[in-house]
Amino acid sequence: MITLKPRTHDPHELHFSILSDSVYAGALTVYLLTPTTFSYGIYIKREMRTNGYAEETIRLLFDIMRQKGYVLAIARVAANNAASIALHQSLGFTLDHEEEGILCFSLSLDLPADNVPGVGEETAVQN
Repeated sequence: MITLKPRTHDPHELHFSILSDSVYAGALTVYLLTPTTFSYGIYIKREMRTNGYAEETIRLLFDIMRQKGYVLAIARVAANNAASIALHQSLGFTLDHEEEGILCFSLSLDLPADNVPGVGEETAVQN
């Protein structure tokens, strides 16, 4: 089970350690762009990739941000990162545009949780 442990907090960014059964698996930074829009960067340790941790973390993030009133998620993915592109497409993100080798995706969280795959499932944030 993935948990997010807050590291720091400032008015424009949230920083979390990603833990899998209390073991450090990576990091998540959330950028608060507007009162209803956020983007994020996620890093999973190389040896822990392909275990579904990124997907589980992003789904947890959706639940947290929806509860805070955010309705739009933005993801910027390198055009050569096939795994991340596939992940974001599987989560329902749509490609908005490309700029200098970066694909810009968006996803409306304003949908009922049962319309976004995996959102609304049990999740955990560690204090």
